[in-house]
Amino acid sequence: MFLFLSYYKLIRLNEAQIKLEAMIDDRLDSIVDTLQSISRYWIQLMEIRERNEKIKCYLDAIGKNLLNNLVNLLSPFKELRETLCDDKGPTFHLVLPTKAKLIKKCDPFSLDDDIILKLKEKLRQNIECHFQVSIFHKCATLLVPSFRGLKNMVNNHEKQEIYDTLKKLEQEWHKNSSSSSSSSSTSSSTSTSSLSSTSSSTSS
Repeated sequence: MFLFLSYYKLIRLNEAQIKLEAMIDDRLDSIVDTLQSISRYWIQLMEIRERNEKIKCYLDAIGKNLLNNLVNLLSPFKELRETLCDDKGPTFHLVLPTKAKLIKKCDPFSLDDDIILKLKEKLRQNIECHFQVSIFHKCATLLVPSFRGLKNMVNNHEKQEIYDTLKKLEQEWHKNSSSSSSSSSTSSSTSTSSLSSTSSSTSS
């Protein structure tokens, strides 16, 4: 795929006016943009294929079915990442659901070919290993009404851990709140006593 895009960039077939997204690195977004670009201009590329033997070899190696399968598999990963990285609102509660959705996308289907099956398995392994979800992410998700059931996101042991953590956080909040109120009352009382003493001294 890299060779195909590099070669296409070199020959610059302006007659077709095709603008492919080149992979600038191996990041997922860049890969998805490139695959979508090739898919979008597939018909035009097939026309060029008849006139250029090298492009013919690259297109034949890619294959339309494999290209479609890759786009369908990887595009949701980019979309979910963009949702999670949105800076227009809070997304802390979306971390756990996003991981669950990504893992779900890796479920094998009977029509998957060997390449897609292997890619799904590798993606699943990487998600489970590197996509870290803290107990606080889980708590944040539980507090959102639409996610309150945590269906298909955690097991019973994890769910109990979430409830225990929330209970502990609530107890700590009440304790800190009480301490703060007590401290404020003491400070107010001290100030009142000081003011009264000053007033008495002035009167004398």
